[in-house]
Amino acid sequence: MTALVNNIPSESYLCKWAITPQVITGYLIQFVRWKFSRLENLQDPMLRKAHYLWKPDDLLAQSINSNLLITTAHNYNTTNAQQRPAIIIKRQGTNLGERMSIGDRYQTPTNLIGNGHDPNYEATMGQHQQLMQVQGAHSVMCIGDSGANAEVMGIELWHTFIDHTQIIRRDMGLDAFRVGPLQTAGKLKEANTSWVVPFTVTYTYQRATLVRQEAPLLKAFTVETALS
Repeated sequence: MTALVNNIPSESYLCKWAITPQVITGYLIQFVRWKFSRLENLQDPMLRKAHYLWKPDDLLAQSINSNLLITTAHNYNTTNAQQRPAIIIKRQGTNLGERMSIGDRYQTPTNLIGNGHDPNYEATMGQHQQLMQVQGAHSVMCIGDSGANAEVMGIELWHTFIDHTQIIRRDMGLDAFRVGPLQTAGKLKEANTSWVVPFTVTYTYQRATLVRQEAPLLKAFTVETALS
C-alpha cells in the first residue's frame, strides 16, 4: 500500500487572499490535477495500470497530452472530451450561514468625543461592520466510459478528499470542510455512452467587512411630476 506524503507549509499563500467561491473552484481543480499528475499518487492498481494521468494540453501544437480531462462544468463539452475519462468540478449554491457576531449591525458610540476617553473611536465615526458565515458546496463528478471505470475513479478520489480534509481546510483557511456520501454510478445525461459517479464537498468560511461611509449615498435627486 502506497502512503501519500505531503509537504505543505504551515501557512498557505491562499490565506492571504479573501476566500470566494471562484477561489475554491480553482483550488479544487488544482488539487485534483495534483492527485492525477503523478503515477505514484494513484492507489488503485487499475488506475496505475491504465495510466490514468493528467497533463497540461499543448495549446501551441494543438495536441492532447493527457488521457484524463480535469476541468470545470462550464468548460466541459462531451464532443471535445473525445471519449476521454473526466473529472468535473461544479459549484453548487452559496448562502449565508448563522450569525457570527453581535457586531453585524450599525455601530453606536459608547463614549462621546472630547471626554478624554474614547475606547470606541471607530464606532463613533459611523462604521458598518459585519462578520458573517458563508456556506457553500461543490460537486465532484467522475466520468468514465463504463460504470466500473467511473466507480474506480470515484472511490479513489473520494478517499483522497477524506484523507486530506484537514489539510484542505487549513490550506484555504476555512472554518469547516466536509466530504459527502459517494453516490452510485449512473448514466451521464449529456452522453448516453458515459457513466458518472458524483459526490459533494461542503465548506464554511467567514467574511468580515467594514464599510466606511465617506459621503451620502444619495448626493442629489430630482422629482418629476405630471400636472393634470
